[in-house]
Amino acid sequence: ERNNQSFSSMNLIDYIYAILYSHKYHNLYKDFLKTDYPYIPYPTDQETFWKLVEIGGKLRECHLMQTEFDTAAYSFVGDGTNEVVKPEYKNGRVYISKTQYFDNVPQAQWEQYIGGYQPLQKWLKDRKKTTLSAEDIEHYKKIIEALRRTEELMAEIDNVVEF
Repeated sequence: ERNNQSFSSMNLIDYIYAILYSHKYHNLYKDFLKTDYPYIPYPTDQETFWKLVEIGGKLRECHLMQTEFDTAAYSFVGDGTNEVVKPEYKNGRVYISKTQYFDNVPQAQWEQYIGGYQPLQKWLKDRKKTTLSAEDIEHYKKIIEALRRTEELMAEIDNVVEF
């Protein structure tokens, strides 16, 4: 119960953000979404609305990189120049060249789509023939973790929504 919290426009944005990241939503409105603007269902009740606001807010902050990320699970390994030569995924590793790679990358995140493209692949392809700085390497690790969290938060959303 949120009797003493006032409603803000950001609450509405976070609610919509959560709805748009629901697998259930996409399955239900798949054909409609191909041809028209998305339909946003009214909340079924206050409790559901505020749960989705909370999860949507976490998701929004995650996508804006406005949250703390624990990237210790992903290491950058190998000797080389840090130049992105040919990005490819093999056995939990994202290779940027024959000798350098990001380790412990879940295949689900490598293949994950957001907005019509695969962020881990696109980010490296956009930097082909570029030498990655220490900040670039850390940023890529944050993208991996943000995608992993996105998957978790989407599951939470699907546990709350009722269509």
